[in-house]
Amino acid sequence: MTKLHDLTGLNRTVEDFRRSLDRGGSGEGGGDGGNGLERRLERLEKSVSEVESDVKSMRNDLSYIKGKLDGMPTTLQLVAFAVAVFVAAGVFQFFR
Repeated sequence: MTKLHDLTGLNRTVEDFRRSLDRGGSGEGGGDGGNGLERRLERLEKSVSEVESDVKSMRNDLSYIKGKLDGMPTTLQLVAFAVAVFVAAGVFQFFR
């Protein structure tokens, strides 16, 4: 089963950018300059947090579904059951 990728790389990028701004760096946009960069960065961090939460929820859902699928009979088991029913019906008809 494919593993879901975590978002630590994106978090690290956001944190590096924030540290750059805190040190007085201009980041990549040349400073705040009235464009609300800090506010947008906070919104981005919140969105990343929400995405991480959604990914964790999806992991839990996938684990639940995988558990259900593991409990289902295989095709071979279903065929064997059908054959057993037909054999039992034939045996029953023979001794009737």
